[in-house]
Amino acid sequence: MQTNTGEPTPLDFALALTHLYADKRSRKYEAAALRYLARYLAEEGPSLEDVAAVAALLAERKPG
Repeated sequence: MQTNTGEPTPLDFALALTHLYADKRSRKYEAAALRYLARYLAEEGPSLEDVAAVAALLAERKPG
């Protein structure tokens, strides 16, 4: 997702949107969660433990 300036949506906003999809039980949640996780890996350079924790939290939020 990009802003009107052509720059990517800030990562914290992308996470908030992902949580909104979960709250609304949207079919868009899983794709948004996977996109967020990919960006988190690329932009933040987290440890393996942090990646596992974030992925687990996103998986727990999955509507279903």
